[in-house]
Amino acid sequence: MVALVLTHSEGEVFQTPTVLRAFKGESATITSSYWYHHSRVESLFVSWWRDMQKKPVCGLHYMNKTFTPSPGCDGQMTVTLQSNAVVTNFTIHDLQLNDTDHYYYIIQFSVPPPTKNIHGNKTSLIVEAPPEVDVEFLAWPENGCCIQLVCRAVNFYPANVQLRWSKEGKEGSVWIQSAIAITSNNSDLSTSYVNLSHWENGDVYACHVNHSTLQTPLVRNLTIAFDEPHKDRVYIWVVVVSVCVILVTGVVYLLIKCSRKGSSKWIYECIELN
Repeated sequence: MVALVLTHSEGEVFQTPTVLRAFKGESATITSSYWYHHSRVESLFVSWWRDMQKKPVCGLHYMNKTFTPSPGCDGQMTVTLQSNAVVTNFTIHDLQLNDTDHYYYIIQFSVPPPTKNIHGNKTSLIVEAPPEVDVEFLAWPENGCCIQLVCRAVNFYPANVQLRWSKEGKEGSVWIQSAIAITSNNSDLSTSYVNLSHWENGDVYACHVNHSTLQTPLVRNLTIAFDEPHKDRVYIWVVVVSVCVILVTGVVYLLIKCSRKGSSKWIYECIELN
């Protein structure tokens, strides 16, 4: 859990830190502390906001010593208020990448009058996530190459990620310089391709992924292997195509031979005789 503490004195709000970082799946809690004569307050409303929305994401109403959550609060966000300790907590559970934003709070004192609003400073919440990586090879890619290696990194933040390929052998790793990397427009998907014209069954290649959330590069190995059923299917197709070619060639030869004898009647008789 990551916590942010805010303090308030007469006419001023202090908020630290200005940037809060947490990982996807964690919980982040923002705690605000403010000063007021709580014995005199009968009604107040605490609401939490984010820049990407024009309405509070969650809030809590205090009136006559009773706490009522606002309708906007869902299961992911909660607000608590300790009136005797003048502390309010805003918690986001199970953080997702789209929770990254600037957050701030507003406290409204309505009873006794006059109404008074206290605004907190904005805090930048940054949700980070390591990349999810998968590798595969395509035996018959569209570009006509013999083998194509594919490495995909998805659902990561921050955006910058590095993908590199190597060939593994008994003497160590050999880096492949011909890899082609493509990054999506939303920057949470990156793909690296390697086209191989020379390869052997059992060759091992590795995709190395480097990202700011990883202490060491993430490595995914890929072994080039064709199973026997695949070979059998290829052999069957070769035999079928060869037989079809022989049959078509024979029919064309008979038609040409019989057409030299004249009429179509002679062609049919010639075909029957042959």
